[in-house]
Amino acid sequence: AKVLFKPTDSPQFVTVSGVRGEIPSPIVLDPGHYTIKTTIDKVIFLDYFVLLPAAYYEASILTRKIENPCEITDLSLCSHFKYPSIKMYTPAYTGYNTEDKSSTSTVMQYSDYEHLSIQGEDQIPVLNGYQPKLYFPVRVWQSGKYILVVDYITRRDYVEPELAKKIVHLDNDVEHTVVLNAGRKDIGIISVTAIPLSQWSLDYVTPSQVCVMRDGECVKGSFRTVPDSKKIEFETDHEDMVSDNLSDVVFDNNTKLINLNRDLTTIEIRSKVPSPGRYVILVKFYQPYHPKFNIDYRIQVDQQTLEGKFPVRHCPSNIGCREVVKGEGDYIWFDIEDSFGLTLTNADPSKEVWLDFVLLVPADQFK
Repeated sequence: AKVLFKPTDSPQFVTVSGVRGEIPSPIVLDPGHYTIKTTIDKVIFLDYFVLLPAAYYEASILTRKIENPCEITDLSLCSHFKYPSIKMYTPAYTGYNTEDKSSTSTVMQYSDYEHLSIQGEDQIPVLNGYQPKLYFPVRVWQSGKYILVVDYITRRDYVEPELAKKIVHLDNDVEHTVVLNAGRKDIGIISVTAIPLSQWSLDYVTPSQVCVMRDGECVKGSFRTVPDSKKIEFETDHEDMVSDNLSDVVFDNNTKLINLNRDLTTIEIRSKVPSPGRYVILVKFYQPYHPKFNIDYRIQVDQQTLEGKFPVRHCPSNIGCREVVKGEGDYIWFDIEDSFGLTLTNADPSKEVWLDFVLLVPADQFK
């Protein structure tokens, strides 16, 4: 390994990080005795050196994993979560307290205004002992089997209520009425949505992390850097494809992203690896709106073409997500001698994903 010693009039620490002093050069050592030798053709005064375990320079022992979800009573340091969007299924937001749905003026509303403000809601009907039933009119565009999803909030001191989950058959030529019943505790009903069974995913009721919140504000996270990896921005040679419509969860508005959607379905990038070897291919992306879906990939390496599916999971994270491109048999590495090409195609016009960059990581450094 090489070390860059810059001129200095006072003592300094320097990291073994190559001739340009940019990327630290880690070494793997087994227990035992070692001799460290330095060679230089200039006059230099050396005092001592220190071997730092990875846990120190990667700062893993200095970090705290925040897993507790944010609650209205505690926003000091917590994880903020979000569900995939259900707006494409036309949720029913208006609830009535009579079956004939004659008026909404007499419907009692949820009255915890601080909670409503945090949720971004103005008024929502409430289920409680004084208003034990609510009626929501639901229409669907195609007859078939559906799963009903209720979006709701409860009082801050209320244990999560039990909601029945069942499959129902709905016809498209009539208005259906969904009746919700409750006990004495307040439950605010935001919406009722019918999702086709054929499009159902547990992601709709399984939230994913957006960010870590400190005192009610999202803070920016980060990924670990990987020595000897190569980063390829998707906008390289594709500046005309950079999206003006950034996902609303992106922390840095200066981030350049390529949005694969119904108008732009395919993008191709080409590059070369620093040296021949076995690499893991990571794709950085943002996908805040949909349950997990697949996009097609094609990899061209050394006169070979490999094809497969790349899973794009629900990712509302404000710093995006990284996913490994897997080959046949779930292999996570590819042998690349020199040139490399990656083509991604979104074949589902109803879904979209924002692409940031590709990271080529030497297989022996991937964790």
